[in-house]
Amino acid sequence: MTKKEFLSVIYMLNAIISPPLEKKESLEVYYSLLKDISFEKFKRGAERLLLENESFYGSFPTIAQLRKYADDTEIDKINYRLDILLFGFDNLPDYEDGFEKRARGLKNQEEGTPLLGINKKL
Repeated sequence: MTKKEFLSVIYMLNAIISPPLEKKESLEVYYSLLKDISFEKFKRGAERLLLENESFYGSFPTIAQLRKYADDTEIDKINYRLDILLFGFDNLPDYEDGFEKRARGLKNQEEGTPLLGINKKL
């Protein structure tokens, strides 16, 4: 993630959390320890953090907390389970096209089209 992308998320957090993270030295440390995370994951994690936790209001999240919320492991586990239900073990989609296949599979389910023997009753 670029520094500009990083700062855009920090500005979002600063708008909600008081006291904000503003010291140049603190920003540099945060960036140096978070820059390996993709911007999309970092932004989504920051949004999840704000939506799911009341305890972060009033103190800025730690680097560890921001990293934890940027981790998609739980989301990946849920998507994997959904893929098993939709496609079966033998037909799991590749990671790159999994989202598209999953979206088509869910659309088929909504229309009542059986997918691998799984019907709308599930």
